[in-house]
Formats: sequence, structure tokens, C-alpha cells
Amino acid sequence: MPKFLAALFTCLTLTMTAAAQTTLDETMAELEGLFERGASEEEIGNYLAEMLRMTKASGVIDPDLSIFYAMLADHLRLSANNPAYALQVAEDGLALIAGNPAQLDFQATLLASRAYALADMGRFVDAHDALMLAIPTLALTFDEDAIAGYRADAEKWAEGQLSASNRSALDIARETMDAAYAAKDAGNSGRVLVLAGSALLPMDTSFPEGDLRAVNAEAEKLTAEALFDLGRNRESANAYLRALGYLTNSPWQLTGTPDWWGAAGPGSDVARFGFDILEGLARAATEFGREDVERAALAAALDLVESPRQRYALLQRQARILAAEEKVDEALALLEQALVIAQDADLELDAQVTEFYIAMVTAYGHLIAGEAFDQAEFVRVTDRLLETYETLHVTGRDFVLYSAARVLRHGTMPDKTLSYARQALIWRQTDLARKADTAFAATQGRRASRNTLELFLRSAHNAASAAEHPGQSIVYCPDDTAYHGCLIEMPPD
Repeated sequence: MPKFLAALFTCLTLTMTAAAQTTLDETMAELEGLFERGASEEEIGNYLAEMLRMTKASGVIDPDLSIFYAMLADHLRLSANNPAYALQVAEDGLALIAGNPAQLDFQATLLASRAYALADMGRFVDAHDALMLAIPTLALTFDEDAIAGYRADAEKWAEGQLSASNRSALDIARETMDAAYAAKDAGNSGRVLVLAGSALLPMDTSFPEGDLRAVNAEAEKLTAEALFDLGRNRESANAYLRALGYLTNSPWQLTGTPDWWGAAGPGSDVARFGFDILEGLARAATEFGREDVERAALAAALDLVESPRQRYALLQRQARILAAEEKVDEALALLEQALVIAQDADLELDAQVTEFYIAMVTAYGHLIAGEAFDQAEFVRVTDRLLETYETLHVTGRDFVLYSAARVLRHGTMPDKTLSYARQALIWRQTDLARKADTAFAATQGRRASRNTLELFLRSAHNAASAAEHPGQSIVYCPDDTAYHGCLIEMPPD
């Protein structure tokens, strides 16, 4: 049991007042039941949090409940590793009993809880002052050894150091982000948002500014990635910009080189996070039509390239822009450069992905010119890449399959198009199952699967039509009508 929890539970039993007997009796009975059956500290903490929330929501909350705020605050600090929430709970309890002389003992306890939470958060001066104010009253309840321990902790804080009774919020934030990365790998985007959000730390602490900036930049980057996975592209872009803000002296104006905070050389936080943030911002901006932001982000990222993979990623993004502008030859030239980089760096999968992009853009160029493209070669490149995905057990097959089906639908291989579309739908549904950690994540996953489903339906119709009526195809089918109102072109009799 945490340092204060058992002691305060005993104090509570001895100091109950008749004014709140019913509420305290109910709470005490529930707590005693939890202790007797060996409930975990998490269960006890959850009960206290819910009880206080419900009582507060009722509009009638008795000052004698202040002790439960202290118990919850210490649980949040010592067991739940959430000093920011502990600080909020302690301050709520202090506000509840402000000016009430009958609550001096519990006020001192709450001041101590608040002090330790402040120290965890790196606010050492505030923590020292809060604990020193509480010590005279704490001395009326606790023995000399306990008071000596409080004074020793306060002295550590006065020196700008954490005591043995503290856990650094920076360490907790880093551990929380480790859990967020694990949730990301499991496809639990909703949990990533919760964990990354709780890892953000206030900047007005005594922790090194560089450490705070790095932790917060990484937390916002994780948030942006999770939002992008959920299809919340504008929010993702905003999160990337917030992440960038922690690495710069002033807000980036979407032009030129950001005014980086500190060094931007190899091994720096800017180098570690800056490229990924800018590249992610470019990717998110693309999804809602802000090509100006995409271009600016890619240009700024150019100065941060440290590895062949980063150079490769930039060339891929720049080629995509050129292809969208129908500058096929220029796009192909960049993709050829990316292919050489991937091959020289032994990035086998990246090299095959680039070959697939080259085949796609080449086919796209022929279609723009009204010419037929080499469907057999396109299928060969696609199938080779899919085999590699299968061998390496990596994600991304749904994108390859979907893209390949979209290209082939302009050719004369309806059965192969249908095969790609069907597999794309299966992999999208698999991805949907991985995003079921929250209702919103599941909804966003279903929305993201819609285009794949419509492509499958279109491909299935074309394949069936080709067998029964050669030459029949769907020439128009608006996406926003869910495959209703389609225009089907029939072959001449």
C-alpha cells in the first residue's frame, strides 16, 4: 500500500465527524470490503476516483471527503505514475476545504500530497514551499522520523533535485511513450492517443528544457501518426505542427527553414524527430489537398536528411507530387534515383516498392497519352512485390493491391483486377479488425475501407460482364453514392 494510504485510512477512522456520517460510512464500508478481498491498488484508486466524480457531479460534496482526495492523489503518484493528475486531485481537495478550521489536519496532508506531485513534475521551488508549510501541522500526527523524512525531501527539492520519494515525470513520460509505441504496433490507435496525450509535460518546470522539448515533440509526433492512421488528416497535420513547435524557437510559417531550437546536426533531437515530423506533415497535408504545405515540409526536411532511407523517402514524396501534376518523365527520373539509393543501401523491400511505383507511373503516363501499357510487366512487378511482403510479413499489402487494381481496371485483365481488388478488401478488413480498440477507430477504419469495397464491386461487375458480354464496363460510378447511379457502357450488338 502507498506511503500515505494505510496511514490516512487509519486517521480517517479516528476523525470522522457526525456531519457526514452517511457518506463516510458508505465509503468506508466499500473500502473495507475492497481491502478484505485483497483488491489491487488500481481497483481501490478507480473506486475513489469514481466515487469523488459522482459525488462532485451531484452538486453536494462534504468537506470531510477531503481525505479521499489525499488518498487518491498518493495512489496516482505512487502506483498509477500520473503526477499531473495527482496534482489536480490534491488541489481539488484543498479547494474543497479552504478556510475550514476543522480540516487543518487533512489540509496538511493534501499540501504534502500536492508538494510531492509538484516535485515529480519538476516544480521544485513550489514543492519545497508547499511541504514546509505543511510540516508544522503534519508534526501533530506523524512521528519525528516521518517529519525528518519530509524535511530531508524538502531540502533535496531546494537544491533542485528529486528525492528518493519521487519519480521523475520525465521518466514516467518516456515509459508511457514506450507503451504508446507498443499500442501503435498492435494497431490500437485510440490507445496511442490516450498514452501520447498523457506523456505531454508542462514547460514551466525545473527539468532541462531540451529534455522537455524532446519528450513533448515525440509525444505530439505519436499523436499525429495515430490521427493519420484514423483518417483524421487535418488534426494529424496540426499535431505535427505542434510537435515541430517544440523543436523551434518560433512557429514555422510554412516557408523556408524552421528556426530550430538548439543544434540541428547529426544526433540532435532536431535530427532525430525533425525529419519524421516534416515528412509526416507532408503526407497528412496531401490527404486534404494542401500541396503548398506538402512542398514546404519536404523542402524543409531536405536539410535534415541523414540516411539513405530518408533521402529515398523524400524522392518518393517529390515524385508523387510530379506525377499528380502529370509530369511523368520528371517523376520517373526521381523514382530512378530513389531506386539506385535503395539498391546501394541494400534496402531490398524499398527497391521493390520503387520498382512498383515506376511501373505505376509508367502505366499512368501511357494512359494520359491514350496508349496501352504493358499489363503483363505491371503484373509481374506487382506480384513480385506481394511475394516479398508475404515473405517478410510486413504491412502495406492493402495499398499495393488497391493501387494495382486501380491501374489494371484501365486494361484488359478483368479477372486479375478482381483478384487484386478482392485481396485488397480482405487486407483492409483485417486492418479494420486491428483498429477496434475504440468505437471511433472502428468507424474510421470502416470509412477508410469504403473505396476499397467500391473498387471490388466495380471489378467484380467488370469481370462478370467480360465473361458474359465482352466489352462491357463501368465508365462512371460516383464514390459518394455507394455504387448507386453508375453508368455502364454496353458493347455494341
